[in-house]
Amino acid sequence: MNYQLQILSELGFELGKGLARMQAYGFLKSIIKITLATFLLFFDFIISVVYVGKRNEVKFKYVVTKFDALGDLYIALPFILSLNKYNKTLFVVDKNFVELLENKYNIKCFGICIKKYTFNPLYRISIANKLKRVSADILLNANLSRPNLVSESVKFHIKSNRTLATFPDGVNFNRHFGRLFNFGYSELFDLNPKIHEYLKYQEIFKRINIDININREFFNKKNNESTNSITIVLGAGKIGRSWPIGNIIEVIDFILKSTSLNIKLLGGRNELVLQNKIIEIINSDRVEYLVNKTTIIQYDEIISNSNFVLCNESSAAQIANFYNINCISILGGGHFGRFLPFPKIANSSVYPVFTEMECFNCNWDCRYVSINRNVPPCISSVNVHQIKELIISKFSIIKSIN
Repeated sequence: MNYQLQILSELGFELGKGLARMQAYGFLKSIIKITLATFLLFFDFIISVVYVGKRNEVKFKYVVTKFDALGDLYIALPFILSLNKYNKTLFVVDKNFVELLENKYNIKCFGICIKKYTFNPLYRISIANKLKRVSADILLNANLSRPNLVSESVKFHIKSNRTLATFPDGVNFNRHFGRLFNFGYSELFDLNPKIHEYLKYQEIFKRINIDININREFFNKKNNESTNSITIVLGAGKIGRSWPIGNIIEVIDFILKSTSLNIKLLGGRNELVLQNKIIEIINSDRVEYLVNKTTIIQYDEIISNSNFVLCNESSAAQIANFYNINCISILGGGHFGRFLPFPKIANSSVYPVFTEMECFNCNWDCRYVSINRNVPPCISSVNVHQIKELIISKFSIIKSIN
């Protein structure tokens, strides 16, 4: 009970500070988000008090929580694999990623369905009771863009000697609102929010004295199992973050005429419209249309076995980098340097193409267009000729530009 009282006092203190700032930063959207988040955290605290349950049945040296998108997962994965050499390590993660991590990388996982956990109180309680049987020497919240409501919740239910996280970076919430979620941690790392996430993980692991041994040969598949194919991944979450479809069609036509390689098109449900536009113009049995047809494991396998990958700033670029597959990524300036380009120390296989502008790092709050409707100039100004030249110079599969 002392543990719960300590958490409650810290919650009240941070909530008070956050509410004191609400007048200055209280835009309607932020108020709604912070109200929902605060309610959920109080709900979790009540669960932790009422449903005491059995503790310490399963003891881990490290428990890592991460509930990010797929691309974020692959940035962290080399570090997680370094950590996984310790037998007593548990990865608490989005349920959609469990099969990939357990079957392919032998990482022990505890999966949570994020949507059910957020909106179904009974499911939330059942997860809490299961996690109460877990304890750790170190509990690390590996969500670098804090706060993340699932990771913030999980820390209530896992007893640990040290509970670690980074300071909120202001991406998901205003940094001052984010302070609401700093309670319950024994240590918070104040990292430079402008550096690449790869460097952030390096710094975190250094501070907690974990030896990082990233052996690229462990997951380097290039020239081993590659198929005779090029993978083109459509989309990047929002319309404005994707290279215009007309340019992609030109590149597809160029590849088909200049090489004997096959092309595989990947993407999610939102990219079906883009795929249909390609089908209307490109008539070739060398193009395999796989948009919205792959599982996460199949998506991983296709990219990892490609000759090279062409994509926007998306998970495809991070997966290609992980497997050391050559990749061209058309990059916007929304959060330039956070995911791409990689720092030199990472020895990345991804070649970002972009048009640098003074407004970079706008967090996709573009001054020129609405990202939900139109492509900003930092992306639209990348032309087809640039991509053709890069394909020729970097990949040695085409002798000259037609």
